[in-house]
Amino acid sequence: MPRLSDSERDYLFHVAGRNAPSPVRVATHVAPALLRVLDRLSDTPALILSSLGEVLVQNALAEALYGDRSRFTGRAVGPP
Repeated sequence: MPRLSDSERDYLFHVAGRNAPSPVRVATHVAPALLRVLDRLSDTPALILSSLGEVLVQNALAEALYGDRSRFTGRAVGPP
């Protein structure tokens, strides 16, 4: 499902008579400790996702199962 652009979102709030909330910035940093856990999961597919469901990092089995999902961002993101 495509996401609204910032201007489209702001317009909808304006039409509804509300002030648009500040845009949320999504963290893209993955803690080194979490990366170490991912490295040890060699026998199961594993993904680390952002709060928007974007794949930040995936292990080799996840890439083999879902394809390289880490290259998609924003509107290109779809279900794995």
